[in-house]
Amino acid sequence: MPGITERCLNEIKSGGIEAMPSGTDKCFEMTPARQWKGLWRREFENSRFCPSPAVSCSYQTAGDRIWLSGKPLTSLGNGDGLYEVEFVGRQTAHKGRYGHMSTFDHEIIVDKVVNFQPVGAASAG
Repeated sequence: MPGITERCLNEIKSGGIEAMPSGTDKCFEMTPARQWKGLWRREFENSRFCPSPAVSCSYQTAGDRIWLSGKPLTSLGNGDGLYEVEFVGRQTAHKGRYGHMSTFDHEIIVDKVVNFQPVGAASAG
């Protein structure tokens, strides 16, 4: 597990895998918080983020697969779809196996949402 912290390894050694903390940032080295902008594809068992200048974002989109998570996202409702997002967040420092079924290269934990709108909302109306 690239980037796992020594503290987390010690917790797992003493308490088994059940002792592993639930938050990625509690077990893995994270980059400092910074501003991000791009597209977020939100679907059942999928939360893929494609940083700008991405023009599409799906499971098949080329590039690193980035899982997007964080408490501020839960207040944005349950709607599946494609969204333009801007936020402040922290990314895992090392490429590894994150997100649903560990199929993502990185995870970004959103600390604060700056802008969020469905793709096409700006031209609607």
